[in-house]
Amino acid sequence: MEKQKLSTKPNDTPQGGTASSQTVSGQGKAGQYGVAYGAVYVFTLLLYLRPNELFPEIFGTLSIIKFVAITAVLAYVGGKLSSGEPLSVWLIEVKMILLLAAICLLLMPFAAAPHESWEVFNDTFSKVVLIFILMVNLVDTRERLISMINLVLAGGVWIAFGALKSYVEGRDLLLAKGVPGRIAFSGGGMFGNPNDLADALDLLIPLAVALGLCRKGILRWVYFASAGLFAITVMITFSRGGFLGMVAVAVFMMWKLGRGKRLKMFFAGALVFGFVMAVSPGGFGSRIATIFDSSKDQTGSSYQRRQLLERAIKIVVARPYGVGLGNYHMYSVNEEKAHNGYLEIAAELGTIGLIAFLIINFKPLFRLWGMERQLGDSPQGKDKESFYLCVCLQSILVGYVVCSFFGSIQYLWYLYYPAAYSIGLFRILELEKAAGNNSLALATVQSDGRKASNGMLWNPRRFGNGALWHKN
Repeated sequence: MEKQKLSTKPNDTPQGGTASSQTVSGQGKAGQYGVAYGAVYVFTLLLYLRPNELFPEIFGTLSIIKFVAITAVLAYVGGKLSSGEPLSVWLIEVKMILLLAAICLLLMPFAAAPHESWEVFNDTFSKVVLIFILMVNLVDTRERLISMINLVLAGGVWIAFGALKSYVEGRDLLLAKGVPGRIAFSGGGMFGNPNDLADALDLLIPLAVALGLCRKGILRWVYFASAGLFAITVMITFSRGGFLGMVAVAVFMMWKLGRGKRLKMFFAGALVFGFVMAVSPGGFGSRIATIFDSSKDQTGSSYQRRQLLERAIKIVVARPYGVGLGNYHMYSVNEEKAHNGYLEIAAELGTIGLIAFLIINFKPLFRLWGMERQLGDSPQGKDKESFYLCVCLQSILVGYVVCSFFGSIQYLWYLYYPAAYSIGLFRILELEKAAGNNSLALATVQSDGRKASNGMLWNPRRFGNGALWHKN
């Protein structure tokens, strides 16, 4: 019997496409829409450079970052419409962030200060929603994922180095009773507050560690040095929430990466912690001690935060439908934020908003955990890089949960970039798995000269929650 030949042209491939020409989500080729991805890349670069805040005399009120965001959206939507493809993958995180945006808009007319709701939505959260959806769809190759991570790490080094330099020179310090000068980034924005700066750098440490573990030679030590720079800068912010977030990130990574040697790992971690506390800036130890003994807090912030949490809980109970985006401060103590992202979003966007936010928090975490189990304990090659990224992205999301209990960062970028990386890694692994299965199937057909029944080369398989092979 003459062997059946199987064309490798995309149109002749079983099920209507090769694994490289269709993604597992049916969204067309991976790595497409380069203009849109380039605009998202530039947007992220500007997010860290903060040109408007650093050089107001040059840029004035011109919102470059908004222009780049609009360019990214138009390029992406135009490309999708011209190719006739669906506008987005519809993973649950995408649906939940759109639900949050819808709640913001629906509550706006009923808020006590609708103009404040619009300012928060227009200036910050609308960009978060758009860039998150774009990243979920565009970061679909390993090269793009690593490139984006390298960009945010480089941005973090720029921010951390600038803050450390200012601290050494005694500039841009926020002085408070009983607390040494606390540093923040002179460019302002989401890095202008010491607590927010600490949270942002906390969530970059695992990315630097992950890529450092995957590299060799001097590049490995560049990544590890970056992680050390982030940790030092967190300390000079004197942020208690940032410190607890950093501890949570470190403990989680040690637990996950220390399989078989956890006792040694934690012993080494304890020694490093002791060394860090010994060389920490003057007053840092006393500041951290107030976490456990509020009577030592000369600023009174511990008592104030307890008041704010109690008020936030009362508002959530009294107004379960929400008071409107950006309006919480009007119901708070002394116009203060809740200093707890979960309570504040529940107060502003109601119970449904809180549920949507929690899903965006925890769904990527559970998905990453499933990927980690699939990769096993001793992966090799690309799977090794994927394993380290899985573990370290989990630690970022755990760190975000801790930081959110001490800061109102629910509408900022800290959660949405790691969540997008997690979804991107999930889709990339699905595609790579499908490509491997497709190659195996082609070899089987060429050697056996026959196809499986029903026109399929093998039974459909799944990885996590995403189908690896789509039947026509």
